[in-house]
Amino acid sequence: MKTFYNFRHVILYSLVSVMFILGSTRVDAQSLNMTLLGQWDDANLPVTAGAQYSDVIAYAQGGREYAILGGIAANLVIEVTNAATPNLLATLSGPCMNSRWRDHAIYQNYLYTISDNCGMGGLQIWDLSPLPAAPTMVYSSTAFFTDAHSLAVNPVSGRLYVVGSNINPNGPIILELLGHPAAPTQIGSNFFAGYVHDLYVFNDTVVAFLGNSGVNTYDMRNLGAVQLLDHFAGYAEAGYAHSGVGIKNNKWLVFADETAGKSMKVASMTDIRTLSLQALFKSALLAPISNTSTPHNAVAKGNIVFTSYYEDGLQVWDMSTPSAPVRIGYYDTQNNSVYNGQIGAWGIDVSLPSNKILVSDTENGLFILDLNTPVPITLQNFDATPMTNQVKLDWSTASELNNERFDIQRSADGANFETIAQKPGAGTTTDFVNYETYDNAPLQGLSYYRLRQVDFDGNSSLSNVATVDLRGEGVTMSVAPCPSQTGKSVQVKFQVEEAISSQLAIFDLMGKQLYAQQIDLSPGQSEIDLPTSQWAAGTYLMQLHGSNLHVEQKMVLVQ
Repeated sequence: MKTFYNFRHVILYSLVSVMFILGSTRVDAQSLNMTLLGQWDDANLPVTAGAQYSDVIAYAQGGREYAILGGIAANLVIEVTNAATPNLLATLSGPCMNSRWRDHAIYQNYLYTISDNCGMGGLQIWDLSPLPAAPTMVYSSTAFFTDAHSLAVNPVSGRLYVVGSNINPNGPIILELLGHPAAPTQIGSNFFAGYVHDLYVFNDTVVAFLGNSGVNTYDMRNLGAVQLLDHFAGYAEAGYAHSGVGIKNNKWLVFADETAGKSMKVASMTDIRTLSLQALFKSALLAPISNTSTPHNAVAKGNIVFTSYYEDGLQVWDMSTPSAPVRIGYYDTQNNSVYNGQIGAWGIDVSLPSNKILVSDTENGLFILDLNTPVPITLQNFDATPMTNQVKLDWSTASELNNERFDIQRSADGANFETIAQKPGAGTTTDFVNYETYDNAPLQGLSYYRLRQVDFDGNSSLSNVATVDLRGEGVTMSVAPCPSQTGKSVQVKFQVEEAISSQLAIFDLMGKQLYAQQIDLSPGQSEIDLPTSQWAAGTYLMQLHGSNLHVEQKMVLVQ
């Protein structure tokens, strides 16, 4: 295969030279080892500075798959279940109606959206559970910032990191989502050494991309005493450090300098306090005519790294040996004859259960692609269900590649996990596989479960986190009557087995806290009256917080 690739490269080089002499457009094939499954574009959408679209993020629910695509005026929800006929389902409009830069993050079934260089956007949260019906905006606020450039979410800790904001451009601003994803609270805001353009987050470690100032790594376990671990700058072909991703259990970092002609970088993070450059690699579809393509974003799935290039589309690299990347595929979304700046492929998402690859192009919209090579494990679902004196844990995969086993892990605080069981994997298969096990000695109270999938070569990845609250029998909270009428007395009833001290808080669906009261509950039944006379008709979220306690209940007021 290597000999064939080199031979093809020589032929291609010669053809490019000949065609350039003849004055023709580019002659390299538009794709290698990739199939275009579908494309979505709307030429009537607004255009700013030559662009119509920005980033893209994927979401799957109920056997259906979706792309959320950033547009100039709004975010666009497109169903891609049938890739050949992508379908625009909804336009998610917020206060910002003109931005070239929109970014997204997903936590549980909520979509978090921001915009940059707009002056009024702030943070919006959308409930995606109604899909395929239109998602519902449940929160919109400029309390934390008005403009921001990038989002990163840690699904284990439930932290949302916001960088490049007007309030704290040296960021990040850190919002807590755990237990209240529709009502974020700020738990930290740190000064980093220079403007932070983007982040890569794993465990409690943050890799910050600082533009012209390089790359920093931070220990974020204690938000009151954040530690700078390393400042990585002055490396070969340094440019504007834009974004990156960790591979090989985050022992290696692959990142892009968003500068024309600069190579992608591979750095060792084996010692997180001393990053070291190990490899340079780049796409150059117009070589030898031009070598000034510009890398933008990178994501990973197992040992495969997917990179978006403004002018060269999607480039796919096998990073099994990180110090020697091998290109295994590409799809050019522009097919241009010259490099023309920051126009072309912008964002990528490879997380859909079907292994569809989503790529956004600033001019040509959404591309739905397939890589014609095996991909790592595709996890369809992971669920934790409370039962009598045990918790049922079940999950399924649509495909597996070199999968040795699953470690089932449990935590009492959502941060510190221990392995409580193991299940052998299916090795390599494209069949649908179901798994099931039980926690026969579950923790009392709120517990967190996740899967650690381990390859035969020792590489591993983590699933989403599933929560189980076994206090349901010991603590209940209800509203009477339900629904309740505005202006009338509303009672909240509690039933507890043991005395607890807690706080009751009420939020509207925009995340604004309307009421808070410290309450001490004795064993048995008790109730309190809520002062709801000034509240409008609508749905509200009640949260009961205490030591190792979190209970939620909706309250509905009608006219």
